Amino acid sequence: MFVRLTFLASVVGASALALAGCRGPAEASVTASKKKPMVRVVHGWGDNVPATKVFREALAESLKGVDVEVVGTNTSVTNVLMLSRREADVAFTFSDAAYMASVGQIPEMPKPFVDIRAIAELPTRALQILVGPRSSIRTISQLRGRHVSLGPPGSGAALTSAFVLSGFGISLDDITAERLEFREGADKVVSGDLDAAFWNGTFPNTNIAEAIRKGARLLEVAGPDIERFRAEYPFLNPSVIPGGTYPGIDRPIHTVGVDGIVVCRADLDEAIVHEITRAFLEVFMRPGIDLPAVSHMNVSRASSTPIPLHPGAARYYREQELLR
Repeated sequence: MFVRLTFLASVVGASALALAGCRGPAEASVTASKKKPMVRVVHGWGDNVPATKVFREALAESLKGVDVEVVGTNTSVTNVLMLSRREADVAFTFSDAAYMASVGQIPEMPKPFVDIRAIAELPTRALQILVGPRSSIRTISQLRGRHVSLGPPGSGAALTSAFVLSGFGISLDDITAERLEFREGADKVVSGDLDAAFWNGTFPNTNIAEAIRKGARLLEVAGPDIERFRAEYPFLNPSVIPGGTYPGIDRPIHTVGVDGIVVCRADLDEAIVHEITRAFLEVFMRPGIDLPAVSHMNVSRASSTPIPLHPGAARYYREQELLR
């Protein structure tokens, strides 16, 4: 679903000059006579959740004089593909998708996406692996030869699950892989039609909670293999699902996860990216707002990204350092 938000500039001349950056007066005058700049943002929260509403309000507050389209997709690799095809200007995705796209290791991309830039690193999203009530599977290694849902095509779960399986020596040829929406995958795990289903996101997840009430379990991703495959995939971070997160599970569940990330095209206007960064970190993250999408975010790590920062974002972070 596409939602267009139109924000009227209070002073047209001032807005045009701000968005013109270092351009001269003549070029700025031409810019002022054109239609307002457009920024297209793709995210994965859905259209009717608090995070989307607050982010729209943050953009409205920071990007006066700019038209903004906010698009929900739920598929982080697709978001990067849209960015590379110039169908979007800003994308919320995962660090593995952004990094692998930049070095040309996304199967759907014919060449490296060298013009991707970072705006901010987001909290880690834990990989959660559900197995059925009657399953004898206790470790990742036992998924070899099994029937597994990796997550929807183009999703972060599908990408991350393939990395984790590879880290345990399991290729996609070693399993019967499906790419299902997680709700369907969770239902099939409970019924016994699937051996396991992968999901990458915030917790608690309602589908996992319901499956656990019906006897399903979560696999741990633990052991000496973790450090070995983290050397190959440094964007995989140790993660813990605290005890009590899901019904009847009092002990912590150890797993891995991938940081979220906000990215943009390298040629996006520096002044606009500066304001998007400010909108996200000052308005979207202001105290008192309870949003699972950014819960537990360490703002001091926002600039620690696996791909280069956009100059507009880098300028924002430099300014914040000077203010300390």
